[in-house]
Amino acid sequence: MSYRLKLYGFEEASPQQVQAAEQRFRRALEAALGDESLVLPVYTAYRRLVATYGEAPGERGEMFRLIQTTTGKKIEKTAQDQ
Repeated sequence: MSYRLKLYGFEEASPQQVQAAEQRFRRALEAALGDESLVLPVYTAYRRLVATYGEAPGERGEMFRLIQTTTGKKIEKTAQDQ
């Protein structure tokens, strides 16, 4: 299963810089989830949860737990996610 990745908000970057950033993000995302095939199912689950419960800052911890449960991978939270 493949997916398309597009980063936004880099108007000042060259096309080569944007492409390199997208490749780095893709590698990091796949490493965090364990495989390319898990990106779309996890994103779909995330969208369902946001549609149902919204995305308030306090709910981000629940999202981390869902992703960890779904993928079996531990996700490190940053200070912003606390």
